[in-house]
Amino acid sequence: MFKLNLRRRIHLYEVFNIAVWTLVCVFIIAGSLVAKQPILPKEQSTMVREVFVGLLTAIVVVFLFFATYEVLLLVALSKRNKNIARIAYEKRLIGASAIPLSASLLRLADRKYDAEEKNVYLSDTWGFCDFQFSVVRKNKYRTFKAKTYHFSVAVFMLPRKLPNIFFDSKKSGGREFGMRFRKTQRHSLEGDFDTYFQTYFHEDYTIDNLSFITPDLMQVLKTAMHYDIEIFEDKLYLYSELEDMPAQLLDMERLGTAIRAKLMRNIEHYRDERIDSQIGRNTVSVHGIRLRQAVGVHYARAALYAVVLVIALLIIFETKLSSIAFYAVIIAVGGLIREFMTLRDIFVDEKLRHKFKNIGA
Repeated sequence: MFKLNLRRRIHLYEVFNIAVWTLVCVFIIAGSLVAKQPILPKEQSTMVREVFVGLLTAIVVVFLFFATYEVLLLVALSKRNKNIARIAYEKRLIGASAIPLSASLLRLADRKYDAEEKNVYLSDTWGFCDFQFSVVRKNKYRTFKAKTYHFSVAVFMLPRKLPNIFFDSKKSGGREFGMRFRKTQRHSLEGDFDTYFQTYFHEDYTIDNLSFITPDLMQVLKTAMHYDIEIFEDKLYLYSELEDMPAQLLDMERLGTAIRAKLMRNIEHYRDERIDSQIGRNTVSVHGIRLRQAVGVHYARAALYAVVLVIALLIIFETKLSSIAFYAVIIAVGGLIREFMTLRDIFVDEKLRHKFKNIGA
């Protein structure tokens, strides 16, 4: 088990975390149900005792395994950090406090906790960092981290700003990026490229993007099939989960450098004709600098909050007073306000960028 790579170790750690708290909740719920029952016959009492002893034993075993695994994971991460520092020194990368991250990556961390960059190294042409953030849950008794997301990020500098393009890998196993883009921005590219990536770019920039996403560039992109790839402003990004070092850093450098070299040749004569010709060779319109955000998820959340609100109000009207229903009303109203404000911000931003589409970003 401990020969698994770092990415799988992190996933297994999250499974242990869920297992521990699930067993604890089952133990508490079962105890509360038994406590409400009248005195049980001796045979049933013995059976209940055996069930509780079994549950408690399972909790202790899983917790001890989880704690041991957490220590081993921390040791693996520490070793990884040392390997990054060593290879960064060999590659003449300079330690930095942060690298510029794309809007897509920052949007993933929106409303999350403890977002930070670690192991940050930069050179004149490219850089690397580990980016992480946590999802925090609250209950009546405590606030805890339900899950921590880890990303390895490689960024490669480009000579000019380009329309925002995202290649969502179908080989990496995750779809956390694609669900945040408007579905109308999905595009099918020629050959078998769609079996490797789901491609997103602004509908109004189809001709522009296809002018430099050529078949030979797609061939190079396919060599990086296990990475999510993004072009944002004047940078090329490769995203992945944490893997063992130094293999991951060397792989990202090799693939990113090859993609960057081919892309730079393809964009040599590209110009955004929506804006002034003098700046159109260095940047693009504010209309195409960023992909349009998905709104379906916000409508779905708003609908869920609306259902909770209706049910809570019905309970209050039926029972005259219910503290749980009262709290549900507060949460539902707050959620509805938040989702509608988010939708308003998205639509206002899109309207402004469309209105000023003849202005360079």
